[in-house]
Amino acid sequence: MSFSHPRLLTVLVFLICLIVPIYSNTLHAPWQYDDHPNILYNPQLHLTDFDADAVRQTFFTQAGRERFYRPVPNFSFALNWFVGRDNPFGYHLVNIVIHVLTAFFLYLTILQLFRTPALCRRYSIDDAVFVSLISAMLWAVNPIQTQTVTYIVQRMAQMAALFYVSGMFFYLKARLSSSGCGRWYFLPAALMFCCAVFSKENAVMFPVVLFFLELLFLRRRTNGAGHRFHLVLCCLALGAGLIGVVMFAKGDILFFLKGYSDRPFSLLERTLTEPRIVLFYLSQIFYPLPSRLSISHDVLLSRSLFSPWTTFPAIMLTGLLVVMAVSVRRRYPLLAFAILFYFVNHSVESTIIPLELIFEHRNYLPSLFLFVPVTAVFLYLLKRYASRNRLVFWAVGICLLSVIIFWGRFSYERNSAWGSIETLWYDASRKAPNQPGPLNNLAAALGWGKQSTLADKELAVRLLTKAITLEHPRRNFRSRMYDNLGTLLMELGDFAQAETAYQKAIDLDPNFLKPRHNLARFLARTAQWQKALAEIESLLHLSGEHDRAEYYQTQAYILLWMNLPDKALASLQKALIKDPYNSPLTLYYTGSALSRTGEYARAEWFYKLAQFRQPVKMRTFLLLIENSVRAGERSAAEQYARILFSEFDVYDIFKTLKTLPEPGKTIPVEKNLVTPVIKTVFYAIAREAEEKGILPE
Repeated sequence: MSFSHPRLLTVLVFLICLIVPIYSNTLHAPWQYDDHPNILYNPQLHLTDFDADAVRQTFFTQAGRERFYRPVPNFSFALNWFVGRDNPFGYHLVNIVIHVLTAFFLYLTILQLFRTPALCRRYSIDDAVFVSLISAMLWAVNPIQTQTVTYIVQRMAQMAALFYVSGMFFYLKARLSSSGCGRWYFLPAALMFCCAVFSKENAVMFPVVLFFLELLFLRRRTNGAGHRFHLVLCCLALGAGLIGVVMFAKGDILFFLKGYSDRPFSLLERTLTEPRIVLFYLSQIFYPLPSRLSISHDVLLSRSLFSPWTTFPAIMLTGLLVVMAVSVRRRYPLLAFAILFYFVNHSVESTIIPLELIFEHRNYLPSLFLFVPVTAVFLYLLKRYASRNRLVFWAVGICLLSVIIFWGRFSYERNSAWGSIETLWYDASRKAPNQPGPLNNLAAALGWGKQSTLADKELAVRLLTKAITLEHPRRNFRSRMYDNLGTLLMELGDFAQAETAYQKAIDLDPNFLKPRHNLARFLARTAQWQKALAEIESLLHLSGEHDRAEYYQTQAYILLWMNLPDKALASLQKALIKDPYNSPLTLYYTGSALSRTGEYARAEWFYKLAQFRQPVKMRTFLLLIENSVRAGERSAAEQYARILFSEFDVYDIFKTLKTLPEPGKTIPVEKNLVTPVIKTVFYAIAREAEEKGILPE
């Protein structure tokens, strides 16, 4: 078979026209869940120039630790950041482009399968194009893929699948080439394999799939030494993959067993449960109603072979499917390959490694070839009834067309759930009522949303209170929920319950630093300065090399209120080293500490830089007035007061002055220094207005 470039271009344009409308309602979907730590709050990905160190840094960006981690998708995130910063539009656009390219390479790879010795005599060119195109379409429009495409951070799974299937394409091109030059295709195949593994580790099963390609489709291509050569090649590739796993595990092959200490299930329980989940995935793929799709699912753990009773049948059915695939490999190689490909590519994430039990995006790669035998059946029916029974022929054709249309519609509908943080987690909490994660995330969205009301915060507290009673896939997650509850209660003014919640969070997970920091801030908010200082010093001691700029910032804030500016400056120097001149609060605190130690010019510089970093704030001018008075520059203080009146409402200014000082809420400002200046300027402005005849009689 040979296919011309115009035909391939037509297919690509067709796939674009099919996929883009389905995902058009995701282009402005917000950042969700793991997007925040992995991209939005991951400064190592925030590329601003292309020097070698900045680019290298993007390869070591796993949230919470610094190690070589999925460099290919992370570099793509860095490029997105360079172009559009934190605007999610560009990230969604790239994800859609990757989805289109994956579908296109899936089409090309299936075409190559029809050129193999096992299939070339069974199907015509038109048959091959039909099966390849329809299979790629069914895979691309299937609603199960929405979580991978729409969830920005799952570009990792997307890119692994793209490089995986393109590597298969180049490998088949090399194996089916009749010229010596065709062997060069092995090079891009190897490169695609490396890129796939560097996108997501489950692509390490690529060599196993090459073995199945040889066994099912290419075994008649070579005999004797040639055949053995390609088997050796597959074994070498598999060995390279295993070496990569060992390197990733830093020599500890059983590293994954350590992860079970943080899970509410054992190795045996996960191993028994996953066959049920993998079969559930299959039901979602072939019956993908939006009501069956969610970012979270209730899963009943398998405690034994017969608890629940579906455990043993699921294991048996999984084994029977694999046995069937092996037994029909000669007669139905497409069916055998689809089944084996599905289970092999679920073997990393759906067996013994202690990941969370279920996520729909894990099907993006394993489902690639599931629709090939399905489409082959449709082709058989269409050809069989084309002349025998036109009614059946049209019924089959309409059925196939309806599946594509309805699946596309379902994908569009499912994508609408990703339209906001609230809609996503409300949808998940409704579909998985026994999972605390959706309730916690919905509570966070309600409690800290941009337009969050008192009623929203109260509802968030009720959601968290319920979530705390439920079991979560991570044992220490309850600590995180208590931490969130404490913060909400503090904002609602229930200080006693807030302190109790923070303490419970610390008791449940003593190594969890966030509630310790929040407790220190809570103690500062309630003006318990000595206790707050002791808590933040304990946090800094415990954090060690994981200390953060915000910890030193909080320590400096406490020291300022305790009137210890010299010690505050020492803390602020460490904060500025960790986060150089980016945080407005750190800059304000530094200015305040400098002003109190007599360095008035430097204090003014820091105040103005802080103002430059954010919109105009009243506190900036209050601090500048205070600093000028301290420096003995009354005229400068009055000038800043005039700017204050030009920027803010008079009523708001005097209302703010009346509330000063506000321990635990604002930077310490000495009311007796700023109030006389502001009153003097206020009366002066009034007199000037009267002299100029601006005031009415």
